[in-house]
Amino acid sequence: MAQAWSDEILFAYDMWQDAIVAVHIINDVIRELEVAPVQDTVVTTPNPAALDFSGWSEP
Repeated sequence: MAQAWSDEILFAYDMWQDAIVAVHIINDVIRELEVAPVQDTVVTTPNPAALDFSGWSEP
C-alpha cells in the first residue's frame, strides 16, 4: 500500500514539474514575441475564388 502511495506522489510531483517547465517555456515565447520587432508584415485577404465549397455537402 505504501508503495502505491509513493508511486502516485512521485508521478504527481513529476507532472507538477513538467507543468512548471511548460509555463516557463510559454512565458519565454511570449517575452520573445513582445520584444521582437515586426518587420515586413503583409496582411492579405483570402481570394474568394479559392474558397470553393461546391463539393461539400451538409451532414
